[in-house]
Amino acid sequence: MNLVQFRSWRLFADVELTREFYRAIPQGSAAACALACNDCRYFDEHRDRIFPPEFRELLERLGIDYTKEAESYSFSESAVCGDRAGWFHYAGRIEGVDADYGNEYIDGDFCLFIHPANALLQEPFLNHAKVHPGLISVIALEWSWPTSPIPLV
Repeated sequence: MNLVQFRSWRLFADVELTREFYRAIPQGSAAACALACNDCRYFDEHRDRIFPPEFRELLERLGIDYTKEAESYSFSESAVCGDRAGWFHYAGRIEGVDADYGNEYIDGDFCLFIHPANALLQEPFLNHAKVHPGLISVIALEWSWPTSPIPLV
């Protein structure tokens, strides 16, 4: 396990296992939905500019492919990435008695909450958990922002 210190969190990640899982995932939820939904298509096409660099660097250090989110959704009625949130996962753990450190804000409005979770697992994570229960923990990186981070077109 690699130690990844990020702000108040001490994250331990099995980076190679996480990368292996992401290689097996064909696409993120926004790409899968892009044919049916303008909001998802816009997000999928602009994620390079949407995620703050500090967040993308954290994902890389944990072995997470930032183009393959487990979930991405809009929670407002205004389409085209107005209010958006989503989830990524990695194989590992959070160290400490109180691993629930609360939210961290990156570049202003971009909110990150890291916590243990077994919700919205993609197939490689889910299959591994079924075959090897208790061998790894799955940690969620839940993110959101209340306003569009880039100009809407």
